[in-house]
Amino acid sequence: MPQPITVRVAKDTATPALREMLRRVSPMRPLMMRLGKRLEIVLRKYFADYGRTGNFKTRRRGWPTQHFWDRRIRNATSFTGATDHDATITIADPAFMTHFHGGTIRPKEGRALAIPLQAAAYGKQPSSGLIPGLFLMRTRKGAYLVAYGDGFGKSRKGVNRATLHFYYKLVASVTVPKDPKALPPDKDIEAALLKETEYYLRPRAT
Repeated sequence: MPQPITVRVAKDTATPALREMLRRVSPMRPLMMRLGKRLEIVLRKYFADYGRTGNFKTRRRGWPTQHFWDRRIRNATSFTGATDHDATITIADPAFMTHFHGGTIRPKEGRALAIPLQAAAYGKQPSSGLIPGLFLMRTRKGAYLVAYGDGFGKSRKGVNRATLHFYYKLVASVTVPKDPKALPPDKDIEAALLKETEYYLRPRAT
């Protein structure tokens, strides 16, 4: 299983402009705490915006959103500590890594993954009972979970005359492509950290 990802602000790997500013700071840990908190805010806002505006396949189909980015990943992102050398922000949902690096998903239980084929099935597990009457059908194109009826397993005309709805396709695995937009651009992160450092170094009125 992919592990949670950590994003670090590190003195040794900072951009030249930021590294030059950091040389003027001692002790370093208070500033690193500020930079870590700032990066948490930047990431959480980015995930919220990406979830609302990203051109995802489910949105193009008109399917309901599952709020993966703007709730699940955003809520899993937090500042988790700082030292004199770096600050750490953790994205504690392992699913993020699959999108960040790309990867193959296989079933944790059972022998197949159920891939939704229509909006009524999206976000619902076949075992939840929310779509009654599901049964397995094998065809030359693969295995499916289907049901008779008007969209939720209820037949108005009797089984012999009811419409057969294909809700899920069963597959051994799914490959998730790498998402180049899983994190904000480096330039946006750098700009936010530089601005925070400038504010920290600004002379205080006495």
